Amino acid sequence: SKIAKRDDLNDEALVINVTPEQVVLVGRTDQATTHAASLVLEQLGVRWLFPTEKGYSITKLGVFRHC
Repeated sequence: SKIAKRDDLNDEALVINVTPEQVVLVGRTDQATTHAASLVLEQLGVRWLFPTEKGYSITKLGVFRHC
């Protein structure tokens, strides 16, 4: 990706672009891309209470709508 090739960005650089048609998550590194996904999920109500399979909570939203 273009973001991975830019020398002026640090390893934590990421892009989040949400439209009614798609969600695009791009990070300069795999860790940055994972962080982008976590940020979007947290905005949707996902919470990690304890770092195991049994330690997460997902709030029921009904229907997801892009605002």
